[in-house]
Formats: sequence, structure tokens, C-alpha cells
Amino acid sequence: MKPVPDPGFAWWLGTLGLAGALLLVVGDQCLYFAPVSGAQFQSRVLEIAAKAPTARALFGAGLAPIAVLLYLAGFTHVYLHTRQRHPRLAALIWIGLALCILAGGAYHVLWGAKVLVLKAAGASAAPAAGAMALYGALHRFAAGVYSIAEFTGYPAILLLALVIASGPSGYPRWFCLLVPAVPMLVLQTITPWIPAPFGSLAGGSAVNLSFALFFAVSLAVTRMRTHRPKALDPDAVPPAQVRSQPARPARSGGCRGC
Repeated sequence: MKPVPDPGFAWWLGTLGLAGALLLVVGDQCLYFAPVSGAQFQSRVLEIAAKAPTARALFGAGLAPIAVLLYLAGFTHVYLHTRQRHPRLAALIWIGLALCILAGGAYHVLWGAKVLVLKAAGASAAPAAGAMALYGALHRFAAGVYSIAEFTGYPAILLLALVIASGPSGYPRWFCLLVPAVPMLVLQTITPWIPAPFGSLAGGSAVNLSFALFFAVSLAVTRMRTHRPKALDPDAVPPAQVRSQPARPARSGGCRGC
């Protein structure tokens, strides 16, 4: 099993990934934060985005490129801790997650344009029809970009869960239950029951909050396992057993030179 070449470096990569996820949470909330419940957010998300201050929305959209770079560092942290038994699968996971966040970052930037079009549509009644037609075209394009994130991200996350569950790796087997898709689906399911003012946080940042949780637990788990005696690690690969050589019988007649 290939060890992590530099556990400290891998840990810092994971820290960058966590920072990227939290940065995109900030970006999400710059686009469509409002002190509403989850149900209100889901029913009024376009209205909320249209009322967002323009400078705040554009600032939030502009955070995406920086966050994507930080995310890629975090995915390298995951690669280093999953390549032990399946280096090719770990590389495929990294590629899938990288494509997912690249498409997701582009989708995030497109939300800045969507906010501007929504503001133009609400500015006056005359150009509203044309602005909404433009919004429809932009929305369809953004949906296609988001589909790329889904088609690459979900298979990569499923493969990651299988690699972790099959063990041994840099993660305990139970960590497969915390791959980002699991908390994301939980958050999306319970969003209608989230009270104000946390509705926009749960409804608008479920994906990035799930990745933030994943990176945070990954940092804690890998840090503990790095400093944990391997004899106490149930998922560690047992060292190769050295065959004991039988003791040679002593020669009779004493030793030479006595």
C-alpha cells in the first residue's frame, strides 16, 4: 500500500479544499441570501435573487474562480488518501470531481448574469418580455452547464464511496456515508422545514455545505489516522509477516577458537 508521501502537505491541501467550499457558500449567499424559511426560499428564489444588491451579487459570482482552484487542491487531498489500493480509480475520481467543480464554478458565475437580467426585467414593464426571454435562454444554457456537473460529479462520488467502503485506504470505511452526495440529499430533503432565517443557507448552499462537511471530517480523520498506531487501526493493511528462521542446533565439540 502506497503511503501518503507527505501527510502534512496532504493536510494543507484538504484545508484549501475546505476554504474553497466555504468561499462558495459565501458566494451563494451573496447571490440569494434573505432571512426566510426553507419553504419560502424554494418558492421565491428568483424574487430573492432579483432583490439582491447588484454589487453584492456580482462579488459573489466573482468568487467562483478562486473557489474552484481551492476545490481542486482539496480533491488532490482526497486522491492522496484513496490511491493506496486503486491508484487508477483514485485518478478517475479526481478527474470526475475536477470536471464537476469546473462546471459548477461556471454555473455559479452564470448566476451573476441571471441576477442582472432579473433586475432588468423588474426595472420597468416595457422591456420585461424581452428580458424574460433573455433570461429563459440564459437559464437553459446554465442548466446544460449544471448537467455537466451532475453527470461527472455523481459517478465520481459514487466511485469514491465504493473505494472507501472496500478499504483499506486513508479513510475508515464508515466515511463512505459522508461523501458529499449524502448530506446534500439530506439537506435538500429537509429544506422545506428549515426555519427562518436559515432557509437560504440550506436551500441555496446545500452542495457547498456538504463538501465543506466532507473536507472538515476528512481533515480530522486523516490527521488522527496519521498519528495513530497501526496496531490500533482496524482498516490498516497488516505488515508483511517475516518468516521466523528455525534456530540452528549448537555444534558439539565446543566452538572454534575456544
